[in-house]
Amino acid sequence: MNMRYPVLVSGGYGTFGSRICRALAADPAIEVIVAGRDGEAAGRYAGELRDAIPGGEVRALSLNMRASDLALKLKKSGARVLIHACGPFQEQDYHAANACIEAGVHYIDLAGSRSFVCGIGSLNAPARRRNVLLVSGASTVPALSSAVADHYMPEFSALTSINIGISPGNQTPRGLATVKAILSHCGKPFQRFENGVWKTVYGWQGLHRRRYPGSMGKRWLSNCDIPDLQLFPARYPGMETVAFYAGLELGFLHLATWGASWLARWNRVQNWADHAALLKRISGWFSGMGSSLGGMHVALDGLDYSGAPNRLTWHIIADSGDGAQIPCVPSILLAKKLARDELTQRGAYPCMGFFTLKEFINELSGLDIRQVIVNRNLD
Repeated sequence: MNMRYPVLVSGGYGTFGSRICRALAADPAIEVIVAGRDGEAAGRYAGELRDAIPGGEVRALSLNMRASDLALKLKKSGARVLIHACGPFQEQDYHAANACIEAGVHYIDLAGSRSFVCGIGSLNAPARRRNVLLVSGASTVPALSSAVADHYMPEFSALTSINIGISPGNQTPRGLATVKAILSHCGKPFQRFENGVWKTVYGWQGLHRRRYPGSMGKRWLSNCDIPDLQLFPARYPGMETVAFYAGLELGFLHLATWGASWLARWNRVQNWADHAALLKRISGWFSGMGSSLGGMHVALDGLDYSGAPNRLTWHIIADSGDGAQIPCVPSILLAKKLARDELTQRGAYPCMGFFTLKEFINELSGLDIRQVIVNRNLD
């Protein structure tokens, strides 16, 4: 009798889903179901994992996440939890989450869409009635960013500003869904909490440079819209400013994206995400340039316990192609906790407070990823 905990990963052979499947297949408490629309691709990758991980229990399933009978298919699969890794979530509704409620299956997604993640609470009541947990945004933001802020909060008597940025290496794998997500807010207005008031800013504008530790050096960064901008002012009392920026390693690609943002802002282009496939092919011409070296920063500002200004900047730096594992870790941690009955909360929530920074870092053991913490401004 199979006593392992079945975890179904949609998009299980994709950029992030494949990494999630590999990590979970190595856990003796979990059975992995590699799922996706292409049943043959799912089967091939499931076979690869069985060959690579002795003792791993892996099977494949052809599954369309938009199917009208998705709830029935989830029940038949025997899955206890669905990890939804098929983006972009800007183009989706809560069809998969509702199907999980109907099927009595826990739900975790890797969404980075502000409206999608922040709106998951609308399903809280039905999720609680069905005794399931729905978690949205189990990715770098808001899951890791909030874990960092939570970890270092005790070093401040008052935390007033959080500045977050991500700049991946150019050679880090990026799927079409990721490119669509990046382009979806290029030149589009959104609200950001700045100096105690909500202010309109524009995606991929706010152009500036920031120095990262070591050989990463200076990178271009620009405004991007993420769930943290809405969630953090409510989560951290006394917060005055929350900002997020993203950057591309190759300066000319970043500056081209910045230029494209003006065309969208001036309504010369309706939505750059509509051209994601073409732009991904063009960016592929330069895939041999740059490096796999990327990083993230979370800069916290406020007051120490003497009332003096206090700043702490946390970085995570990844190389050797390992940076793509970072957004996968939150869903991996949640699935492992559910499999061991270590997560008893039920309802529907953004992914904040479900794991500690220490747990996150431990899950990255053996990868070319390190933390750098500084108490001075590197700008």
